[in-house]
Amino acid sequence: MLAFALWVLANTTWHAFYGTVPHTEVMGVVGIAALFANGGVALMLYRFRTGWPDVVVAAVMGGLGLWGGWQIVSQARGELRSERAGPLPVATK
Repeated sequence: MLAFALWVLANTTWHAFYGTVPHTEVMGVVGIAALFANGGVALMLYRFRTGWPDVVVAAVMGGLGLWGGWQIVSQARGELRSERAGPLPVATK
């Protein structure tokens, strides 16, 4: 896990320094790995559930996930609309 975290930090720093974006394949693999890791942890913790507080925490976390996803989709749709409209004119002096 430590090696993976160091790789992520180094890769992020490199992309920020050179002004590039990560490859979509890498983002997809990391996303799928995170999905499996979170699913595995959820299964391990399932037997330790205590009832009502777990439902409240799950509802809050689910709401945050939905809100974050909505924000991402909204921003992406706005960017796609602006690309279709064409580049903005550059003001010259």
